Amino acid sequence: MKIKFKPIVLSILFGISATISIEPFSFPIIRWFVLWHLFYISEELRRNHASYKKILWISFLFALSLCIFSFYWVIHLFVEYGGIPLILSIFLFIPYSILLNSKIPLILIFLSKIKYKYKIFYKYNLISIPLVITIIDIITPQVFNWYWGNLVVKNLIFAQVADIFGIHGITFLYVFFSYSFYRIFKLLYKNYLIFFLPRFKKTYGFVLILFLLIHLYGIVQIHRINEMIKSSQKIRIAMIQPNAPLEKYGENKVTIESVENFMLNEIPPLIEEAFKNSEGKIDLFVFPESGIPYFSTQKDALTLRLNAYHPYFEYLIHYINARYNADVIFNDFYYEQKQNRIVVYNSAPFYSRRGKREETYHKRKLIAFGEQIPLAEFLDQTGLIQLVPESVRYSRFEPGKSFIVMPYQRENYSNPVKAMDYPFEPIEELYKTKEIENFFKNKEFKPTGYFMPLICYEIIQPEYVRDFFLSANRSIDFIVNITQDKWYGKTIESYQHLSLGLVRAIELRRSIVRSTNSGVSTAIDPTGSYIKPIYGNILTGQETKEVQVVDLPIIKNQNTLYSYLGNSWLYGLIILFLWLNLFRKKSS
Repeated sequence: MKIKFKPIVLSILFGISATISIEPFSFPIIRWFVLWHLFYISEELRRNHASYKKILWISFLFALSLCIFSFYWVIHLFVEYGGIPLILSIFLFIPYSILLNSKIPLILIFLSKIKYKYKIFYKYNLISIPLVITIIDIITPQVFNWYWGNLVVKNLIFAQVADIFGIHGITFLYVFFSYSFYRIFKLLYKNYLIFFLPRFKKTYGFVLILFLLIHLYGIVQIHRINEMIKSSQKIRIAMIQPNAPLEKYGENKVTIESVENFMLNEIPPLIEEAFKNSEGKIDLFVFPESGIPYFSTQKDALTLRLNAYHPYFEYLIHYINARYNADVIFNDFYYEQKQNRIVVYNSAPFYSRRGKREETYHKRKLIAFGEQIPLAEFLDQTGLIQLVPESVRYSRFEPGKSFIVMPYQRENYSNPVKAMDYPFEPIEELYKTKEIENFFKNKEFKPTGYFMPLICYEIIQPEYVRDFFLSANRSIDFIVNITQDKWYGKTIESYQHLSLGLVRAIELRRSIVRSTNSGVSTAIDPTGSYIKPIYGNILTGQETKEVQVVDLPIIKNQNTLYSYLGNSWLYGLIILFLWLNLFRKKSS
């Protein structure tokens, strides 16, 4: 095959193999061969003395292929969220694919040029290649944070080392073994007798032993954590997937009447379904991001003036607090007046069973262009904001400033809870404030622990989640991730989002509840395994109304090495690598 056709074929194989290595496919063997395409093409580029220009063009081909197969849903997002015509969205998809996959050109430049130019990288290939690729993985900008290590996390036995090294450590080990297997294959293909040479057995024998030891560690850890789960306390959680209409703006905005009907007539049956199938025992209801579109439960002069507060919304929350004696976490907007402008937060309020907003977490990691517009103030002042699509223009948020953990109360049920009537009508939430306060005044809320709330893509940012975990002034017992994946339609994005966030459960050894508006919702235990619900499907369908009831394991006061050390192992490897090269020079 001529060199000019090899990049096309290899890039297609690269894109397909990367896609089927993660959810919803998770092919077990293919994942180890994904990077072989980059290793091979870099050798071809080196052999043909390719210019930097040619390397860049081939890199962009690989990046585009990856996005076409794995991240094609970005086009759907441009159309649905941005209101951009399909043809223009396809054209925008091309620069998006190239700019946000800059890790691929950097890797190919390193493998085909820099590695040979500087001898420091050449001798200790088994360290230098995974080390450099891991560093590139960390430093390159992304909106949808995926890493090479995510290709292998569904091998849960291998992935257990994340409690020591985190996802970036899995990336290092994944590249280390992938490159080692590639070298072994090449050497045996040329001459299988090389297997008997002492140098070969010494180098690659160590690789195979390490591979087995990591899997042995994984088996031991899974057994240990499962034994811990058996004896752990459980909190019963009901996840409501309402499949609410999208929060579109302008001409496509959903009518107030439709949202009111949704709150009063479509959501209550889902709540009742969860309660009836929970043996009358629910501690916490979890609603997803955008589960109730447009409105807020924040009742003050500002929200009343803006018509942002809706009494039906708060009625629904108080209805759950009172009728089922349960707490609720959900998503709404929070408004503040700052000097002469109004700022809006994408927030997660927590209402306890005494009908009170106990805490509110404001999302801190906002998605560029989706939730915040870079240089927004400049665009406003110059009038250029009018060039931004209307739906995006109206969705600017202020980032939160604090790590806020949520309290929860776990009941030791001796008898099932009997559903109690809530005596107020929806519209009475607007003006019967004192009567409602008196109704709840004798209700008690006694926190038995605290959990971490994360909104949407925050869960796929490992450094942020670890910082949150360490910065919280309370011990965190589990994680709740609420998200809105309906903007992506029935694509594989929701499964990918799930897979990228799953590894946080292993890194911190905390269970995760993932509640989405339209699928895929699930619960994950501290080994990274899906939890079988008491009621509902393990993974909910896409664009469906469903409920799940799970007994979520609570892990208290047991922190992992990763939570303490983070990525400091990387500095140790860099020092080891430099020392090996320095020692080699002195010896020679």
